[in-house]
Amino acid sequence: MEPRYNILKDAFEGLDTFATVKVLLDYGMSANPYIYTHTSLLDKAVQMGKCDVAELLLDHGAGLDCKRFQQVLVQAIKNDDPDMISLLIKHGASMENTNAFDLALVNRRIASARKLLELGADINGMSAVRHHRKGGTSKVKAGTPLHRVIGAAIWKPGATCSRKEMVRFLLENGANTDIVYGRHTVQACTI
Repeated sequence: MEPRYNILKDAFEGLDTFATVKVLLDYGMSANPYIYTHTSLLDKAVQMGKCDVAELLLDHGAGLDCKRFQQVLVQAIKNDDPDMISLLIKHGASMENTNAFDLALVNRRIASARKLLELGADINGMSAVRHHRKGGTSKVKAGTPLHRVIGAAIWKPGATCSRKEMVRFLLENGANTDIVYGRHTVQACTI
């Protein structure tokens, strides 16, 4: 693990984060140091919604650790930040190794769901990614996104739309209501 750079914490709390980080990178600082034990510069830029700083860091080689890189994609989805999502995917974050689309849907982050669909998410995909404790992933049957949205909790902290609006979004974008998974989608609605 790289040492903590306390000056970086201050750089992110200052007025001109981009210029400060750029100068530090131009003078040879790694784009991958940790501000805190589990918070990299890229994590902090994504948490704060600073697309310009995230792009600068990515252009300087940040995010090479695949596991951490997927976590910043999850953070961008939680923030419902479609520009950050586009940036991260452009720089190698994968929707295939995460449940990114599902995360956006069941947590009702509609701008993120819209962006992920635009970037190729499968609106009728029947599988989800399971992460194993000892590493690795596998695909498991999980119903369609429509099944998962209908089956999700009604109240979601940070939601940017209602469950009804998310269901409408899926239907307007081609979700198939005839795919059966356990129960038919219409049957699941009555529960």
